[in-house]
Amino acid sequence: MPLFKTKLTEQEAALQFVGYIMNEASSAWPTICEELKDIFQDQFVLEHEKMANLDLSLSAIVLDLQAIKNLFPNIQAERIEKWVYECFNTWDWGEYAVEEVKKYGKEFQEHTPNMYVGTDPLSSVSARLLHRWLGENIHNFEIDMGDFGNGEKTGIVSISPQLQMMVDSLLIGFIGTWKRIKHNFKLVEGDLPLAENIQEFCLRDGLRDWEPKPAPDEKIMNSTDEIKPDGTIEYYDTHGNIKEMWLSPRQMEELFKKDLARKCYKVLFKGPWEGIKEADWPLSEAVANKFIDEKGLYIRYLCL
Repeated sequence: MPLFKTKLTEQEAALQFVGYIMNEASSAWPTICEELKDIFQDQFVLEHEKMANLDLSLSAIVLDLQAIKNLFPNIQAERIEKWVYECFNTWDWGEYAVEEVKKYGKEFQEHTPNMYVGTDPLSSVSARLLHRWLGENIHNFEIDMGDFGNGEKTGIVSISPQLQMMVDSLLIGFIGTWKRIKHNFKLVEGDLPLAENIQEFCLRDGLRDWEPKPAPDEKIMNSTDEIKPDGTIEYYDTHGNIKEMWLSPRQMEELFKKDLARKCYKVLFKGPWEGIKEADWPLSEAVANKFIDEKGLYIRYLCL
């Protein structure tokens, strides 16, 4: 173990973890697919070839993600898990990926308590992966578990043990990434807020002097203001420093739908001081439509 570990934020660790597993899965998938088709011939028919690689990545990510509960304190493990979910929040496959990871994890956790009586949580993940790969073609590998002794079938079926064991073995090969991350780095909580805390970080405490923005033509001539993309938000970290992060339109839309965030507007105040003070307040759409002026200011002159 290194004497002095390099610090790595939990978000960076989650990104490294997801990126590494997905790259490994992408590299291994062509060989895995070819081997399975060579062994099982026409029985092994993928339902959606384009999704098969992603499904392999998600199942492998879930298996190694279970290790964080033993490697890190509970609160930190919960944050890391949420950051892993954030890594999947993309336009291409975010909703599908997050839901699948949660369902794989649920399967694993539900079978863990019974592992000492013959239930294997690893096999529950590989079984779900096989259903994702094969779809209706999973019937090609179903085996009836026998009869009642009078020739009548039980109706209980199971996936071919040979296929199940092969998929179990290949998934085991992806385990160990979080253990290596913990061995090589000291994970610390970063400044960026998780999506569920965006509203909290949008609030600014206290008042400050109002700084009128120059007219658009003055901005262009002076080039003093940086034009930032829609979705850029500012927040204060735990040390009182202003930080920035960017949220995709999809993330913003989801937060507004769930009422987890509101747009922040500049609110103006008059009080027992010289000039005008300002603060940023999150306002509902109804209030904004009623009181926001043409400059995007919420004029609220109060005598404080």
